[in-house]
Amino acid sequence: MSHDDPAHKLKAIYSLTEKGIELLPIIAEISRGSRKYEPVDPLLAARGEARDRLGPDANRQQMDALRRVHLVS
Repeated sequence: MSHDDPAHKLKAIYSLTEKGIELLPIIAEISRGSRKYEPVDPLLAARGEARDRLGPDANRQQMDALRRVHLVS
C-alpha cells in the first residue's frame, strides 16, 4: 500500500500488507540458506544469526511488530 507523503509531493510512503508480512518466514529461510552457502555482509549475517538464536518464536514476534507499524488504521 502507499499514500502520498504530505511533506514532499513527489514522494510516496509505502507500507506492508498482511500478505507481505506473511512472507517473512520464507524470507528468513532464504536468509539462513544464503548465510550457509554464500559470503554475506557481516552486519546482515549477525542480524540473521541473532534471529536464529531467538528460536521458532522469532518469526511471530517480528511479524507482530511489523503489523503494529504497517497495519495501523
